[in-house]
Amino acid sequence: MTALWSPARQARLRKAVRGASKAFNAHDVERLSDRVLTWTDAWVLSAAEIDSGVADASMSAAEADASRACLEVERVEYAAILDGLNTACRVPGCQAERIADLDWQLIEAEQTTGACTQPAFYRGYLQTNLAEPEALAQQAQFLALEALGDDQRLERYLTATLARHRSVSALRTRLLLLEARRQLRSGTTPASALDLLDEGIAEATGRDDALEVAALRGARSDANQQLSKHAEALSDARIALELTRRALGEEHVATALARASYASVAWCDCDYPTPPDYGGAERELDLARRTLTRVLGPTHPLTARIELAQGQVAASLGDAGAAQRWLTRGTSSTAVSFGAEHLAMSDAVRCNAKAEGALGNGNASMSLFGRALQLDRQLLGEVHPRVAAGWDALGVSQLRARHFTPGLASFTQSARVYQKLGDPSGVVGALLRLSETYRALGQRADALQHLEQAEQLLRGLPEERRDLLGRQVCPWLSALSSELQLPPTRPSSCE
Repeated sequence: MTALWSPARQARLRKAVRGASKAFNAHDVERLSDRVLTWTDAWVLSAAEIDSGVADASMSAAEADASRACLEVERVEYAAILDGLNTACRVPGCQAERIADLDWQLIEAEQTTGACTQPAFYRGYLQTNLAEPEALAQQAQFLALEALGDDQRLERYLTATLARHRSVSALRTRLLLLEARRQLRSGTTPASALDLLDEGIAEATGRDDALEVAALRGARSDANQQLSKHAEALSDARIALELTRRALGEEHVATALARASYASVAWCDCDYPTPPDYGGAERELDLARRTLTRVLGPTHPLTARIELAQGQVAASLGDAGAAQRWLTRGTSSTAVSFGAEHLAMSDAVRCNAKAEGALGNGNASMSLFGRALQLDRQLLGEVHPRVAAGWDALGVSQLRARHFTPGLASFTQSARVYQKLGDPSGVVGALLRLSETYRALGQRADALQHLEQAEQLLRGLPEERRDLLGRQVCPWLSALSSELQLPPTRPSSCE
């Protein structure tokens, strides 16, 4: 591990941090260096625990090999991530996003590395082809590409590797999960990802690998959310939680995080036929926070993330006192852990903005959404998916507060950024918002014009995205045409 955190890699990290954004400085380099050292310490401790287990016969030779295989994937993966931080990005702002993501990746790696000595975690490597040298190197490479956001290369490598592994195996199951996650990040083929995940679930279930099934179920929940299938998404998240809890027990970080994932589905303020289950989410988040507080401490970044979610749920339930308590604690711990200028702080400010909106404090909500957007622009530049989404969130808060003219400006900015990013789905969403705002102003002709533009863009989208967005565009188009007393039409994208 001394070789992993060599002077050359330390120099690469410094260069990557300082070159990613003018907002980063020496404090960011020092913080990330400390996180790497904390993770390497955890790795060394786990390796020593394996040696001790072999020496006192508490681990068999096969179990020790499986546990070491788990550690080897972690070692090679993070070496590749550190080496890849300075590679060119295709998307503007992605260098800064990589640095911000590295914080969370190292925080979580400390936990997963420490878990490599636990039977439930190394089970997948126990006398399977996952533990073969070539498979270890491939997994580490693919995970590093995923962490660096290099989905173009990842797609190419996964396609080729899956073509060579057509028979059921532990490695094939892992590859199916990685490819499904890649497809879900693209947001264009959730149904295809669902098919891959179902195949992987059948394989992992046949090997009785509970944590692998849980990971697949978690991704399946994400796919169903993209498909607007709330009941299925909630069921998958619940199964993932139960599998994790049975495999690891209540007092485990992974169980707490599975609870938080379930809660995020339960209280999702999405366009679902069933209302959010704020009460259920509140219970799961409280259990998760208590576990993380006992295991990691009250100010740990993962604990803070749960507290921020608790604050939002409390606000949705109308409990202003509880919302303020959790949001204050979560925001304060996040600032200490990451500094004032970090995407994690942007997320924390946005949590506060959503909570203020839920409590009916429109002006405070707009101000906080503006602060979160300012941080994103400062760190990522003007052309980035987070910035486009930030303009949209600000516009929605302005629309709810009946600040229609500023809302139009925000939605227009969102559409421009999505257009520059080459994201027609995002442009369609922004045009829908613009149409809604013009209608609220009584300018139905303008509302219809923007909606017709959205419908035209729908025609060029992949079928899955076209169907999902069409459910919003087509009824709205029909209603507006009726209000303007225009002849009823049925565009081809609405068939």
